[in-house]
Amino acid sequence: MVVVLGAHAGDVRRQLRFIDERVIVNPDYAQGMSTSIQAGLRALREGTEGVMIVLGDQPYVTSATMRLLAAEFCRTHPPALAPAFNGRRGNPVVIAAALFPAMMELRGDAGFRAVAGRYEIAEIAVGDEGVLLDIDTPSDLR
Repeated sequence: MVVVLGAHAGDVRRQLRFIDERVIVNPDYAQGMSTSIQAGLRALREGTEGVMIVLGDQPYVTSATMRLLAAEFCRTHPPALAPAFNGRRGNPVVIAAALFPAMMELRGDAGFRAVAGRYEIAEIAVGDEGVLLDIDTPSDLR
């Protein structure tokens, strides 16, 4: 697993205990999410078949949902896979290695959504509302 840290990397490292994760610090985080995605992709081992892009501001996504996404991706091998809660597509997304070059072309505060229209995105229904919830302010916390 690759974890990409940005703005508060030192604080995060002091607060969390990383075990087997490969931790990468993105010095270009201020230029937008695309630079963090690209830092993560550059850190992958040769032959990686796909990645799950898990956003740091979505803490309510359950580990069961992540396991389900990983298993479905391995079973079906779509170009991209996203969870859907009550018919609404959410995050995290799993993307196949074939899409890595498109992700490396992103600029600014853009993620997979910026290239999603070019690819078939498989969806899997989940009972996890966390795939739709993100934390942008302290009041967003439950």
